[in-house]
Amino acid sequence: TRRGGIATYHGPVLKSVPSLDPTSLATLRAWLISGALPDRYALEHVAGDSREGRLVVGNLATLCSAIGTPWMPTLPGALLVIEEINEAPYRLDRMLQHLLQSGLMDGLQGLLFGELRFDGEPLDFMPTWLRDAARAKGFSLARGLPVGHGPSNTILPIGARARLAVRGDGAADLQVDL
Repeated sequence: TRRGGIATYHGPVLKSVPSLDPTSLATLRAWLISGALPDRYALEHVAGDSREGRLVVGNLATLCSAIGTPWMPTLPGALLVIEEINEAPYRLDRMLQHLLQSGLMDGLQGLLFGELRFDGEPLDFMPTWLRDAARAKGFSLARGLPVGHGPSNTILPIGARARLAVRGDGAADLQVDL
């Protein structure tokens, strides 16, 4: 997006279409036919408050391997959405620590977890140190966004303005400006 000046999207790959859940399939169909996308997604609020920023969406391992290259997205001011497949929890922990300690997350507005999968199953992963780091660095945390490599995989416009709206009931909404 930043280098090419064209709209880009994070979404399902062709191989995964037969295994998409009905909601993700309907979203894909609507986007392909009319360009319509949902403008709101429900999440679980973990830490922090309501925030706004542009969406940066990616696979955690790919983001970490882009550190130090011209292809690393700019994270200050962003709502970063991450997903991952087939990485053990200790590797996820190491990659998040690497991203945090690189200083690239300074000024981040929010870290939003899409789906993390390991050995074909969804992975419940939210280390305590990350909650502490979010408070110390001043970014919000949420999880449960239907983005990743499983059956629930919606389309997100990379670079779009978005707002993480925290509700008082342990929930949050991601509102995307389309």
